[in-house]
Amino acid sequence: MTGIRVLVADDDPDYLRLMSGHLRKRGYQVETADSGRAAIETLQRAEPFAVLVTDLMMPGMDGYELLRRARTQDAFIEVIVISGIGSLESAISSMRENGAFDYLTKPLEKVTDLSLAVERAVAHRQLRLERAQLQAQIQAERERLRSLLTNTSDAILSADASGVVAVANPQASRLFEMEHLVGQRASVVLPAPLLILLEHWMGASPHRAMVSEVPWPAEQVHLVSLTPLNGGPGEDGVGWVMVIQDVTHLKQMDALKMRLLTETAENIRRPLAAAFASLMALNDLPEARTEGFTARMDNLVAQLSAIRKWADDLLEIFAIEGGASLQPEPVRLDDLARSWESSEAGGELRQRGLSLNLRAEKELPPVLADRHLAQALMDKLIAQAAWRSPEGGAIGLDLRYAQGQVWIDVRDQGSPVDAADAVHLFERAYSDPASARGASGLELAMVKTMVDRIGGQVWFSGQNVGGNVLSISLPPLDA
Repeated sequence: MTGIRVLVADDDPDYLRLMSGHLRKRGYQVETADSGRAAIETLQRAEPFAVLVTDLMMPGMDGYELLRRARTQDAFIEVIVISGIGSLESAISSMRENGAFDYLTKPLEKVTDLSLAVERAVAHRQLRLERAQLQAQIQAERERLRSLLTNTSDAILSADASGVVAVANPQASRLFEMEHLVGQRASVVLPAPLLILLEHWMGASPHRAMVSEVPWPAEQVHLVSLTPLNGGPGEDGVGWVMVIQDVTHLKQMDALKMRLLTETAENIRRPLAAAFASLMALNDLPEARTEGFTARMDNLVAQLSAIRKWADDLLEIFAIEGGASLQPEPVRLDDLARSWESSEAGGELRQRGLSLNLRAEKELPPVLADRHLAQALMDKLIAQAAWRSPEGGAIGLDLRYAQGQVWIDVRDQGSPVDAADAVHLFERAYSDPASARGASGLELAMVKTMVDRIGGQVWFSGQNVGGNVLSISLPPLDA
């Protein structure tokens, strides 16, 4: 008990010596006062005490008044009152009304009762101090969070497991044009695009943080991230936090870049064709028979092929967005996936040391889509996962039906996408830093463009350990 300070107040000098001497032997730092007024003066001039032991009946200032004034001066001091048998009821009343920690009857049956009471009081005071410190930390975090929510440019909304809004910052109120959001049901206050997005997420992947783009009125685009919150004790279901970021300016910049890149792609197609023809002519030269020449030729062809692929991808996006004619028909995605496994592209994937793990629900409903576009979508989904995955890795392809939507989940084994990059993932001029094999940066943009034409939604989750998940939700044929 070294360093723990105790003040003992009693007008009986014999009891004062008995109690203070016993506590000192127990290792406490003890000061004494022979009256209530002397005790107050000691409390005012000395360092804080952990415990005050006071006789209840003292002339001048009694123990009641001393207790009240001591707790006013130091809210964390614990007080043990000593009372005679005749004033026991008063001691108990003092505990209830004035916050005394404990009482002991006088004379003491055993002096060790005093040190045991002081020990309990010290432990109780420590708990109160720790609780106050934790409460202060929680309050400080609340203030920081409130400041963050107020000053961020993003709209932030959070709801509990029952779907009632618990947090909404001013930006959310402005975006929804509704002043009082807290306490309302999310199904009532959310605009239709966000409500549909939330319902799909809650029904399909409520335990996984995901991001998705949502079109907004006045040709705006918002990036919406949904993060699950575990329910409290006795609370079923999952709450959530929704962060809505206006990315319209990014999409406008991306569209401008796209126009410039598309013009570039169109202009280089003819020189590329001429370059390939020249390479073929070089094969007839005598030098073409040497091993070194062949290796350089192969490398040059690969580089030119990558440039041509980049140009073709750009022009394909442009054609799809420009309203290229489509022929919608019932398409079974599980059949497309199985045919892809046995196709030349599937063989190439295996040659690169990658495997495809396909899981498809039985009786998966078909979707209404252009078959060529749907096949191209499947190709792009698997290709972007392959580029992210290391040699010898496995790509997961899950086909399922949930929340009235047909879902395609593609899992890679690459590095999780950083949150700062998530906002740029679907930009057509974005170059993916997580790509392990030099992807052009257009794969995700092409996926989104294709899904938009089919009438679906693209979701991305980079929070999984050792990989990312790209999910597509498409309306079934009978929707």
